Order: sequence, then C-alpha cells, then structure tokens
Amino acid sequence: MKRSKKLVVSSLICSSLMCSMAMQANAAAAQHEENLKSYDMDATVVTATKMSEKLAKIPASVSVVTAKEIKEHNYQTVADAIQSLPGVFLDQKGQSGAGGNIFIRGYDATDILVLLDGMPMNKTYNNDVSWDLIPMNNISKIEVVKGSSSSLYGGRAVGAIVQIFTKKNTGLAPGEVVARTTLKYGSDNTWNKKVYVEGQVTDKLSIGAGYEQRKSDGYKTYYKGVSPAKKISQEEKDSAVNYIGKLPQTLNGKYIIGARGDKGYNTKNVSANMRYDFSDYQHLQYNYWHTEHKYFYGHPMSYIHNAAGKELFSGPVQISANGYLDISPEDFLGYEGFSASNTHVLNYTDTKNKVNAMMGIHKDSIAGFSEAGPGSAYKKGPHLTSIDDDGIGNVSSYPGKTINFDVNKTWDKDNQKMLVGASYKEETMDQYRRILTHWRDRNSFDTSLPNKGLTAIYKGKSKNKAIYVQDEIKVSDPLTVYVGARYDKYTKADGYTYNYNIDKKKGQGFSYPSKSYTQLSPKLALDYAANDTTHYYASFGHSFNPPPLFKVFRDGGAGMGNFVANPELKPEKTDTWELGMKKQVASNTDVNVSLFKAKTKDKIASAELVNANGQKYKQYVNTDKEERKGIELGLNHKLNPNLSSYLNYTWEIAKINSRKGEVLDYKVPKHIVHTGFKYQQKKFDGIVDMQYVSARQAQGKATGLFGSKDPYFLVDTVFNYKFTKDMTAQFAVHNLFNRTIYSDEATSGRTYTVGLNYNF
Repeated sequence: MKRSKKLVVSSLICSSLMCSMAMQANAAAAQHEENLKSYDMDATVVTATKMSEKLAKIPASVSVVTAKEIKEHNYQTVADAIQSLPGVFLDQKGQSGAGGNIFIRGYDATDILVLLDGMPMNKTYNNDVSWDLIPMNNISKIEVVKGSSSSLYGGRAVGAIVQIFTKKNTGLAPGEVVARTTLKYGSDNTWNKKVYVEGQVTDKLSIGAGYEQRKSDGYKTYYKGVSPAKKISQEEKDSAVNYIGKLPQTLNGKYIIGARGDKGYNTKNVSANMRYDFSDYQHLQYNYWHTEHKYFYGHPMSYIHNAAGKELFSGPVQISANGYLDISPEDFLGYEGFSASNTHVLNYTDTKNKVNAMMGIHKDSIAGFSEAGPGSAYKKGPHLTSIDDDGIGNVSSYPGKTINFDVNKTWDKDNQKMLVGASYKEETMDQYRRILTHWRDRNSFDTSLPNKGLTAIYKGKSKNKAIYVQDEIKVSDPLTVYVGARYDKYTKADGYTYNYNIDKKKGQGFSYPSKSYTQLSPKLALDYAANDTTHYYASFGHSFNPPPLFKVFRDGGAGMGNFVANPELKPEKTDTWELGMKKQVASNTDVNVSLFKAKTKDKIASAELVNANGQKYKQYVNTDKEERKGIELGLNHKLNPNLSSYLNYTWEIAKINSRKGEVLDYKVPKHIVHTGFKYQQKKFDGIVDMQYVSARQAQGKATGLFGSKDPYFLVDTVFNYKFTKDMTAQFAVHNLFNRTIYSDEATSGRTYTVGLNYNF
C-alpha cells in the first residue's frame, strides 16, 4: 500500500468529525427523506425472529440491503452487496465474480448460514458458500443478522445469518406482463446480462422466469513462487539459463517466476417461479434456479527469458552464484473449476393463522476442479518457450445434496408472541479423484488405468432433526423479553473411504459407523425501549457448528502428510454475548452501537501426527479454543435534501488457544471502516463508497508482496442517470485510485463498468 495505515485512519476520523459538524448544521433539513443505507428503524425484517418485526425492537444487530441499493451501487454478487455493512468485509481476492469471500465479525462463510428464500446454500462438502453462484436477477432484499442464531436455525448460524429474499409476483392485473433487463460491460471484457419476465395469468396465478450471465476474461491473480533447488546435477548446472536481474520474492522466500495468467469466469443462472394465491392470506410460492459456473486461467507468462528474449517455461535457471531454480510447465498452469446446481424451494404462507412451511432441495450435481500434471507431458527437459496446456492431469469432483424442511406457527395474544417449529435437514457428500488424459477435459478419464483412472472415493452423510420454540413477552411498556431454545439431534452416517493403488491394481477401504450428538441451544434477549426513538438490548445465545463432511470422512491414508479421516470429530460450540443501542436522533439521523463477545470450544484445527509405524499424517481434531470480541458503530445521516451519508466502524480481535499457546487469529482485521455519500438531483445520482480494512497477517510481516494480506483503502464510484422512468444508464469505477493490493493473490486494479437498465 502506498498510504500508511495511520494516515488512512486519521483521514477517515477527520472526515467523520466534519461529517458530524455538518449533521448538526443540517439537523432540521429533509425530515421526511430516507437514509442512504437501509437502516430504517421502521423497516420490517423477518430473519432475526422468524416473525415480522420492526428493526428497531429486534434485540440483535440487523442490516438490510434493498433491491434499489443493489441496482444503484452496481453490486455484481451478494458478497458485493453486503460488504459495506457494519462488521463485514470482503476479501478482495477475485472480487466481483471470481472467488472473493465474505467475513462477518471475523467469521468466514463456514460459520455463516446463508439462506435463499429459506433454503440453505452452504456447500455440503466444506460448509463454504459460492457467493458468485447465487442469482442476483430477482432479489427483493438481503437481511444480515449478526451473532448467534442457533436457537432458531441450528448449526452454522454461529457468526451470522444472511438471508436472500426474492421478489414475489404481485401487483399485476390478469393478462399483464412486465420485464426487466440489464446489460453491462466493463474492464477485462466483463459482461453482465440479465432479463426477468413476470406475468399475471389469472387472479390467483402468477409466473416469472429469468436468465442471467456474468463472465469475464479476468486479470492476472496468481503468481507462481518456486524454492531454490536443493539438489541439481552438474549436467543441469551446465545447461542452466543465467537469469540477469532480481526476481520478486514471497514472504516465505520463494522466487516469483511468472503467473498462471488471467483468471476468468463464466456464470449462468436460469430461474423460474410460480405463485398461487388461495385467498387474500394464503399463498404457495415455488422457485427454481439452475446455475452453471466455470473459472479458468489463460495466457500464462514467465519472468524467465532466454538470450533471444523469449519466455521460458521449463528447465534449470541460475539466479545467483550458487542458486538454481528448476521450473516446469505445470508451474505455470492453474486450475479449472466447474459446478452445476439445481435448487427447488416451495414456500407456503398463511398470514391469518400465522403458519409458514418451507421445503427445498439443493443439488450440486457437478462440483470440483481439474489441474495439470505431473506426468510425461511435463517432464523437466529442454528450455521450452511455449506450453502444451492440454496434457495429462487429475480431477477432484465433490457433488452434494441438501434436503431441508421447516414448519412453524406463531400464536399472538395480548402481550405475548410464541413461535413453535420443527425442522429436518439432510446433507450428502461424495468425492472422486481421477487421472485424466487431458486435464482441461474433466471427463477424459484414463481408460488405460484400472477403474478408469479412479484413485480415491470419499462419501458421507449428515442428518439433523430439531424442534424449536421462541417466546416474546412484553413485560412492561418499555421491556420485552425474548426466550428461546432449540433441540437438535445431529447424526454423521454412511462414512466410506477407498484409496486405489494404481500400480498394484488394488487399494484399501474403510467404513465408519454412524454417530449422533444432541445439542440444546438456548437464547435469552432483552429489548428496552427508553422512548419511541431509543432502544437498548442485551442477548446471550449458545450455538454449535457441525464439522464439514470432508473434514470427517476424507482419508488419503497415513504417510506423505496426507489427511486421515476422523469420524470422532465433534461439532464446535460457541457462546455469544451482545449489548447494543439503536437510536434515531432525528427523522434524518440514526445511530447504532453493539458490543459483542464470543467463546468457542472444541474448535476444529489441523494437527500433524505420527502413527505407530512412524508415518506422519494430518487430521482435523477438536483441540483449540477461540475468543473474539469487538465493537460496531454505525451512523446514517441525511445532510440535506440532496445529500446523504453513512459511516460505520468495527474494531475486533480474535485469540486462539491451541496446543502451541495463545496466538492472535490474524485472519481477523482489527479495524474496518466504511463510509460513503450519495448525491441526488432530479434524474441524476452519484455515489461514493470508501472502505478501509487493516492487515490480516502476523505483526512484523511485510506487506505489498505476493502472499501477504495487505491493508487496503478502496474508493468506488457509481453514477446513474435516469432518462425515463423505465430506462437508466450507469457508469461505475472500482478502485478509483488504482491501489496495488495483495490478498494472498493479487487483486484487481482500477476497473470500469458501463450499463443500461430498461423495464418494459
């Protein structure tokens, strides 16, 4: 980074002070206007309590992103849409379509429950979330609830819940049809195309369908590092190319020899939905999504050149008097990732009798990646000036399926609301490893080998049955108490692993018996309404997070540092405390503050072990403890009828107590700042979003190098012009000041997007 952390933080603090003075000067202006960010105290949210409640009285930190904001801010993915909320940051690696990951209060997606119209979207393989695959075409709003929610939602709702709601087909006359279209083009040959059509067939029946594609040629993200060769023959020394110059180095001392090339992606979504209204208060909604996604690397490049100035991709290279590198084509070839999924969700709602039921199936029919070599096509040899990128390789595929069912009913009487529900979830994971004759073709199994090149199979399943209850009691005019609990029975079952020995044409397999765990997750929360504009709240919740199935059942066999299955792996358990305040200073200003603390036991970590035969292996075990705490401050203000602003700041710290002692969790940044402005004048509006995130690595480590996790200060701008009520043009710039940032890999520099939204 070119700008020091102190300078960035100081600038933001000064900016916030000036903003505060401006607020006081304009406190009487624009009393009826909306806030820029969706922290409207009167907004209605559902996710936090599974009941429709005003945001002000929810005893939790809750944020909302609306469809309007998604459109105005040029958000490309769900991760983009929520990254500027308090306590949230987006790992900039592969941002906007190529793999960036969201962290909420330091928790990554494996500790965040993500729901699409109530259907869990976390992967069965590793609990992760493919944010880029979630359709953006028809989102109504996104609700983010931070803190423990296991008393209602069970496992994985540890750090937060992100629930995406799609638009419901309502408000049209019978026979009426409308459509929304979007076309955007940007840097790196990036395209975003959307179309959604909905129509009212009869008074009771409405239907809709949509298509969305996001694709890009990408940019260079992954630079390959190679360690100096420990052993090299005299013949290789004699033939080595002498590299004149200084190669860049990573934090661990490896030399950067080049890059895998531009990392591109192509994502397609097809959706369909149908709604039937039985009456004014009863309806049935069906949604279907089909998604296909692929990422890839193209046009690899090398820093090593021969005497003629051509790039070299193979052979020995002398970098110093006694130092040599031994490079091969596979060093420059990346991965090809692929997935295809189908999601079916059926929701029944009865607003009169307060009954809700949801049933869904999400199936990753295709998921995994392929990679090049090693093999005869990539043997070290003469100094190659080009790469055969269609040689042998291997593929790892891990399809999975989630079945989910949830039903609940609410009784509302006098000063009490009680919700009672039950749920069932089943997840399956399969993993296959094979040798390919053409690594870019995941179906080119090597039929010359036994079992068509199959080298390993891992399988597993989990089931979860639960009942839950929540009671909301208005003790007095100012005080409301929320008491809840959920009882889960979690079972790991059908574990099976088999590793094939290709040379000996046989292998070894294991079956693992099922094992069940029960968990009671209580919740207690208080909301105190000091007056109509000020609420204080306190909450405690206990949650648990079942281990990802691959950490339980993947088994590479002891030796060579392989991971060995651990069917005894237990769920992690977390206790979370939170104190907060929500205050509306005036109709144009609101403030929210929350203090949080979480303690986790039985935290899962990788351990290096040795068996009775002296073989080294790795295994996921329950050994560590973790404690994290922090504070979130949020402020939204309308400075005048045309200008709005927001500012939020998060301080957080996490400590892990492991067998090696207590250490900081350096994945968690200490400081996160988001601020921005929106100016609106008739048909034009301009938006500036700024964010600062501190470094996420050990103190004393150098930043600005490949492999580091740099602090960053980014500025994004978006300009919208509304030609008519149905047509809006957009121009956006990401990373306005073209900051150089590393987040393990290199991140994108300044990029541009132009687009057009048209409704008819």
